[in-house]
Amino acid sequence: MSKSYLHLGGAFPIGIRNNNPGNLAKTKHPYPGVTTRTPIGRGPSFLAFVDMAHGMLAAISLIVNYVDGGLNTITKISARYLEKGTTATARALWIAQVARYAELKPNQLLNPDNPAMLRQLVLAIVMKETGLKFTRNGITATITQQDYNDALALVANN
Repeated sequence: MSKSYLHLGGAFPIGIRNNNPGNLAKTKHPYPGVTTRTPIGRGPSFLAFVDMAHGMLAAISLIVNYVDGGLNTITKISARYLEKGTTATARALWIAQVARYAELKPNQLLNPDNPAMLRQLVLAIVMKETGLKFTRNGITATITQQDYNDALALVANN
């Protein structure tokens, strides 16, 4: 059973408390598991999911769609993934950090049919977007490889 952090307050990052580890912005794309929960603060521009597995599945789907659509390097993904108006310096930092976390080169060709590479990439983006562990007021919220596995299980069960 996948965990949910919808009950957490504003002390936690928006991606955690929305079960949206990739910080996906609201879109017309019908991701499964989207909830109508009204987030706090900057949250209204981001999706919220019923649980972390659905949020992780959305992140996986988005990245696979990007790579299949020709955004097949971390550098190319950044041009679409990051908000419009992101400075060149901030974009370069995002690219460098995601590449380092994924243990890939910024312009290395990505293969969405390589499960290990895809896992590395998605978890690297999640780490950059929301981090992996937060503790506030005695509550710990974590994002793990098990969340990734739970997302894949959603696909397998449908």
